[in-house]
Amino acid sequence: LNELDEAERVYSSLLEGGSTARRAEALSGLGQIAFRRGEPRTAIALFEEALTVFSPSDANHTDLADSLGRSYAMVGELESAIGVFERYRESAAQRYDTFQTIQFSVLLAHALIDSGNLGRAEELLGSAIALGSGSESPSVRAQLFWSQSRLHAERGDPVTAARFARSALEILRLTEDTYRTARAHQLLA
Repeated sequence: LNELDEAERVYSSLLEGGSTARRAEALSGLGQIAFRRGEPRTAIALFEEALTVFSPSDANHTDLADSLGRSYAMVGELESAIGVFERYRESAAQRYDTFQTIQFSVLLAHALIDSGNLGRAEELLGSAIALGSGSESPSVRAQLFWSQSRLHAERGDPVTAARFARSALEILRLTEDTYRTARAHQLLA
């Protein structure tokens, strides 16, 4: 509900006492708050600490991994972002979780685009498109179009990039996702 101060108070209170799992969840929550506030270095420290507190059997923390990788990318540590996204993409593939495999393939592709590794990004997007070809999820389809748009923009092909951005925009308008819709308009501009 975007009540970050109240959420921070609640998560901070959960750090004291309680189980290890509760402490890990509180650290993760505080990391999400720092991420939302635009404090990626603080978020990284909290997310990394949460991962050390979680037991190995609690290895599936995709929201934390998504934000951790994005935080690394925000501070220019693309190799760390790539490592996080790669690890969680492989984990999702081993669990036959198609949605998560696509999500982390797209995130990994974005990090690879940012690092200049367009060939590997193209391969990942091709695999993600094959996995998501029958998906009815507007979110999945929009992510794939958006990623293709970014890749073609980086390759210096604005016409193809704009075509994919428009496809993403059409889907996003239906979902009422104002943030991503605004980003699509920005890319088209």
